[in-house]
Amino acid sequence: MDHKKQRWVALLVTAVVLVATLAACGGAKESPAGSVSAGAKPAIATAPPPTATPIPPTATPVPATATPVPTDTPTPEPTPTSKAASAAEVGMTIADWPTPPEATAVAVNGDTLSFKTALSLVDVAEFYRPFYDEQELDASCLDDVADYTSVSCSYSNGDITVSFFAFEGFGETEVEIEVTNYALQADSDDSGELGVVEEEGLPLPDDHTGYSAEGGEFLRTVAVTSPSDLATLVAFYQGELASRGWTLDDTEGDDSQQILHLSGDEGELTVTITAGDETEVLLAQRDRAAAEAADVLPPAGLARLLLVNFTQSDMTVTIDGQTIAVLPSAGMETTDDAPRLDLPPGTYDVTTEVGGASVTDEIVVGPDESWVLLLDEIGALPMQIF
Repeated sequence: MDHKKQRWVALLVTAVVLVATLAACGGAKESPAGSVSAGAKPAIATAPPPTATPIPPTATPVPATATPVPTDTPTPEPTPTSKAASAAEVGMTIADWPTPPEATAVAVNGDTLSFKTALSLVDVAEFYRPFYDEQELDASCLDDVADYTSVSCSYSNGDITVSFFAFEGFGETEVEIEVTNYALQADSDDSGELGVVEEEGLPLPDDHTGYSAEGGEFLRTVAVTSPSDLATLVAFYQGELASRGWTLDDTEGDDSQQILHLSGDEGELTVTITAGDETEVLLAQRDRAAAEAADVLPPAGLARLLLVNFTQSDMTVTIDGQTIAVLPSAGMETTDDAPRLDLPPGTYDVTTEVGGASVTDEIVVGPDESWVLLLDEIGALPMQIF
């Protein structure tokens, strides 16, 4: 891996610690996974995985009659219907996936398996390689993992989709595997209407062609693409979110884009649905109370920047005509000493000067957003936290 990649990986891993520390300082609730990262996903409460082989039905009892049943005549077993097909007939399910013997926090939630392990990312890849080969899955994403701290890939053959994610950090590797078996979904729903699958606790249409998710203490986002049209997806999300306790507060938009604003016990949720060759959906869930408790919430209508110095040297940062001195390692241990700057929404040049050299980067911020600027000799890396 070249120097530039090492630098971004180091910044992102350190950012995990930064956001977790930020939440702790403000009294916000702890992330379920113990750390927050754009790449890491929270572990789910431990629950034993379902068995891979369905329990066959028992023989139908023969009612008592006046005439004894001859002992040499066997009682026939009932024949299962096609709807009760075995796992071998319908293909792979999440129950077929093994876990390393020493795995901890093993949990199965619907079609998703998650666990933690002391194995390195390389060892996890080698553990699953034989299973990939056995199931005739494309294992190319398991190659060259030694150069990275995380791996994320998906495989689909039209009937089954497998999504594999693993992140190595802080002495353990977190793994999440999701298997979608469309043959099983076809058996359970023949209505022709959009079905639903869960991701990051939010609903996705079952015809989605791709998704990505990022999570933090104060902000979680899920981006989805679907062949369904805008009107169909607006109706889908209004119904699905209402059934999950979200209240629709407002809508806005036109024939090309619709934005739904919702609120609930888990904070605020904005769903932006944009028409195109494929319809794009962005779900953004914010925990305003936690952000306010951690003192990262900007004044209404403004954007807040928190400046974090990743070097051991004094530096200055110039934004919107204001030059701010940032002490060595400011914001690394606690955000209490990270300089803050509140700005109107817009596009800004950020000039970082340290050790006599300067670098200028461009950032774009929106209203009611909070960003951490990770600063070093190479420039500023923005990371949205609210």
